[in-house]
Amino acid sequence: MDEERIEDSMLTWFLRTFARIFTLSILSMSIMGLLVSRSRFADIQENLGFGIFDDNITGLPFGSIIQMAGISLILSFACVLLFSEFFFTRMQFIIRIFLLYISVILVCSVFAIIFRWFPAGNFMAWIAFLLASFVFFSLATAFSYLKNWMESKKYERLLANYKARRKHEDAG
Repeated sequence: MDEERIEDSMLTWFLRTFARIFTLSILSMSIMGLLVSRSRFADIQENLGFGIFDDNITGLPFGSIIQMAGISLILSFACVLLFSEFFFTRMQFIIRIFLLYISVILVCSVFAIIFRWFPAGNFMAWIAFLLASFVFFSLATAFSYLKNWMESKKYERLLANYKARRKHEDAG
């Protein structure tokens, strides 16, 4: 049991460290790219179109990375608000998931309109956006439920083993 906990915490530490470094690296490159492109060109819209890999529109635009950081920041706040026990102590998990889904759709829709990810008047683009969001959110929710179910079974087994060991120690 202690070995599993050490492995889990090491894996968790590694993944958090990786995510932190990756995020800071991408944000740093994006900010530096925007600053460099602003010093080379006057038009701000043109600056946001340059990518990490080359100076034409074929690369990943720096502005897109900053937009993703903005979405991540807002949705991280929504996750903390919805899934911590500090704010909504008696809310059911499924309602929290539903509210998070609504938050994702609203935030992404606002960003899609503001940053013109696709034409706002294109009905089929919105249908595809909502459908893709629903499918991927449903898959993520299913995997979360599966993970929670597996962890619950694991901890139930560990608790049963602990109780049996404790009962054996008290009897002996």
